[in-house]
Amino acid sequence: MVTRREFANLFKKHKDLKFQFISTELDLAMTFCKRAFSAKDEATADRNAKNAVLAYQSAIKTLGDLSLEGRPEITAKLARVRKALPEVPQQYKEPKPASIK
Repeated sequence: MVTRREFANLFKKHKDLKFQFISTELDLAMTFCKRAFSAKDEATADRNAKNAVLAYQSAIKTLGDLSLEGRPEITAKLARVRKALPEVPQQYKEPKPASIK
């Protein structure tokens, strides 16, 4: 049987891993944005733009109702990705980046 303390520790680890995943997805989104900016052909730019949007959406979906309080690195990454996504040269329009509450 799991004690309350063990449960609390497991819950905290679970939450920390979610934030680690969100951070990684936002890093990935920025990487794909940079790749789209530097692509030599339209197909490569479109593919990388699509992947940037998908990584961003994955981060937003995982974020869900989690509070960003005490997570300035996530807040900063979200801002950078939100700024970069509209500037990505892309033909790919769907899915559009989800908005955060």
